[in-house]
Amino acid sequence: MEVKVKAVMLSLIEGIQVKEVAKTSNIHHFILSRWRKEFQERKVVADKRRKPTGVVSKTEKEISRVKSLEAGIRKLKQELDL
Repeated sequence: MEVKVKAVMLSLIEGIQVKEVAKTSNIHHFILSRWRKEFQERKVVADKRRKPTGVVSKTEKEISRVKSLEAGIRKLKQELDL
């Protein structure tokens, strides 16, 4: 259940795509979309009081790092094309 909650909470952050979270979490994006729907229907909750947990930060940092690395790769590819 913890992986499900982490993935859902991450996917709800503005600017983060479901496919990115799914790939990072090693799950199919259709499954994550289903989990998000369940979360919205209150079938999946972060805890018994329905509050988000703070365990997402490590994965957020990983996604931020991946985005930064991808941007660097794009920049290097552009430089090579010149």
